[in-house]
Amino acid sequence: MSPLRIYSQNICCLPYGSRERYLQKGSIIGFFLVTSLFLFTFVSFPDARKTTATVWLVLSGTWLNAPLMFYSTLPFITLLTTILPGHHDYKLQRLRTLVDDKLTTDDGKPRYDAVCMQELFGCIYSDAARLAFVKIMFDAGYTHSALPSTSILSVFPSLWANSGLAIFSVHPLTDVSMVPYKSRLFYDYWTVQRGVLSTKCNTKDGTFWVASTHFGPPVSVLESFSSLPKFLVGLLDKYECQCEELVEVVKEWNESGFEGVIGGDFNAIVKGPDYELLKSRLAAQKMNLLWDGFESPNCPPTVNPPNDRLLTTGDRTPMVLDYMFCTKGLEGEVKIGGVAVEGK
Repeated sequence: MSPLRIYSQNICCLPYGSRERYLQKGSIIGFFLVTSLFLFTFVSFPDARKTTATVWLVLSGTWLNAPLMFYSTLPFITLLTTILPGHHDYKLQRLRTLVDDKLTTDDGKPRYDAVCMQELFGCIYSDAARLAFVKIMFDAGYTHSALPSTSILSVFPSLWANSGLAIFSVHPLTDVSMVPYKSRLFYDYWTVQRGVLSTKCNTKDGTFWVASTHFGPPVSVLESFSSLPKFLVGLLDKYECQCEELVEVVKEWNESGFEGVIGGDFNAIVKGPDYELLKSRLAAQKMNLLWDGFESPNCPPTVNPPNDRLLTTGDRTPMVLDYMFCTKGLEGEVKIGGVAVEGK
């Protein structure tokens, strides 16, 4: 059997009008805009106070205020990212560079059997970047793809974006399955559909399954939540729940008798408690870390590379958060392609 060549990367391609470095700032602006609107209505229209208070409580209690705040600031974010010079993130240019530099050889042929991606987002108001990239990959030889839907019925209650997952291959893909995680962080629930996308990859030497996943970050990764009381952290953190849901998907594939590989942004700091939890749960299903180099002190950061100012402000802590796991039967047959070793 020929060695399988697998690549996985979080490419941080947000829907048009969005940009990584403006998401947090935009959410803060949105909070003040929405809160100010409700306060103004509450004070200016005494007869409507009961209705105003009820709506506010419903929005806050269901976390629907998250998409409301996002869409209230979308016009301002779009202005910054598409009109002002130097303030957009060159989505298609970055994707083209990825294909040319990482995913194809010097003579333009595909380097890999399968490519797993995270944060190739599509959403209900814009799917242009994702569809354009599908064509770029097709022209590069990755003629088969597994993509989750962006329809409101398939992503609800995620009112901003779909899972952002994608799998491309030079081989036919069958039995595509998108399983949203039921347990999600409160601000993820109404905005982005975390989950796992999996499919069978049918090569000339046989069939294996391949999956791409994107976990919500544990509270330990979210520096802004580091000062919260432990009992509150326990309520917010959904990492262990998502580990269990991924394990259930792996169990189903294992029962089918096929070997498999998972590439993903697991949002777990290497050798940290969440990482060890993830690693042990997958090991129990005969899935091991594909490359020991992830745990090496010399492993390049998979997120927030030093001096990056395109996607972030260049001052976030570089970390290793992205990994690949494979079943024992594939350990000697899968080659590491790269997991965002130059950053998202």
